[in-house]
Amino acid sequence: RMAVVGHMTDPPSATSKGNNLLGIAYAKASEMAATLQNSGTATRPPMTGEFGWQGGVIGHGKTGYIIVAFSGGKSEDDVSISRAGLAILQAEL
Repeated sequence: RMAVVGHMTDPPSATSKGNNLLGIAYAKASEMAATLQNSGTATRPPMTGEFGWQGGVIGHGKTGYIIVAFSGGKSEDDVSISRAGLAILQAEL
């Protein structure tokens, strides 16, 4: 299940090439799926396609793992938002 809150991209500017926030969130999610650890906390170096960014959390649901990833703020803010989302999903699933 996916929900986009706000916007999926930060557009390019004179000082930035822009950000694909959905792409960043999916990179975090794929890292967690491979390591079963929160994004940016793996004990191995990131593989190609992984960036080691914090902002995603993984937890247990009733039937398996729940992966929640957020991108668009500071890493610690992304983690806080992801933790809140995980708590909601764990209560539902």
